[in-house]
Amino acid sequence: PTSYTMKDMISQDPRLTKLPGLEDNRLFMGGDVRTNRMDGMDVVNLMHARIDIPGIEVIKSSLKLGGLTAALTKIAEGNASPEEFKFFTRYCGWAPYQLAQEIAGGAWYLAACDIETIIENHVDYQPHRLWTDILGRMGGKYALI
Repeated sequence: PTSYTMKDMISQDPRLTKLPGLEDNRLFMGGDVRTNRMDGMDVVNLMHARIDIPGIEVIKSSLKLGGLTAALTKIAEGNASPEEFKFFTRYCGWAPYQLAQEIAGGAWYLAACDIETIIENHVDYQPHRLWTDILGRMGGKYALI
């Protein structure tokens, strides 16, 4: 997580001021890649488990990425809660085969994880606890990292 909340993003986009509750959502760092979109929303992306948000990419049946504009509309209409979404600034991106090579080289660990762990906005916002928990669940050599 970053030290910012969506309240910090609201000042950059006046459309967000009409969404009560959104300002309390923690803003997480999604990676080091950044884009410049014309609608000013390039700094925010989101993960969620909702099936009624258009413009999404399905990561896993219960995990979706994207659909920010539609999600903001649902929140404004009272048809969704800000707590259902995990907001990210920036993202990770790789060239073709780059990620596979990095995994093979030991730079990344693959872990199965439940949707609650991924989406949950951890109250203490201490990422080392999240990774310690996930690696501990994996057991073996990973539990010792």
